[in-house]
Amino acid sequence: MSNQEETELLLLEMVVALSEKVKLNDESIQKAIEILEREQTDLELFRNSIASVANRVVTDELRNALKTQNSALETYFHRIDSVTDKLYAVKHELNWRNGLWYFGGYAVFMAMVAAFIWWFVPSLDEIRSRTRQVELLNTQIERSENLNRLQVSYCGKQTCVKVIETQCNYGKKGDRYCVADLK
Repeated sequence: MSNQEETELLLLEMVVALSEKVKLNDESIQKAIEILEREQTDLELFRNSIASVANRVVTDELRNALKTQNSALETYFHRIDSVTDKLYAVKHELNWRNGLWYFGGYAVFMAMVAAFIWWFVPSLDEIRSRTRQVELLNTQIERSENLNRLQVSYCGKQTCVKVIETQCNYGKKGDRYCVADLK
């Protein structure tokens, strides 16, 4: 065998070995493709199951949240109903009859106040006459103060007044008035 034949044989063996390796590689690639396809279907199933589980969980949580909110709203609605019932009751109590009693009582009270004022407060004419009386009394008080300054004593059983003798002979028809000697 020659060198060239040996090389050809060697090359042929290499080609056969490489073709077997390609075949083995092809089989392992096919197995890997099959495994990947199975994994893909498993992942799709897992994704679908996660989506359905997540959907159920979110739905349940939303229902629970809505139930609690609805129950809270129902309690508020009951409170509002009780308040509106109370408002209707107050409205019924404050009808026109109660208003008449309230304002009628107020009118009677104001009439009593007006009568009290009319009874005890004097009229303007009476106030003017009382003012004149006060002025007269004030002038009399001034005169009485002058009387207090008179020097009075008793002459036997009669009252005597000290006068200034040089200032006498005042009056009419022989009446003899003298100027009093004041203290």
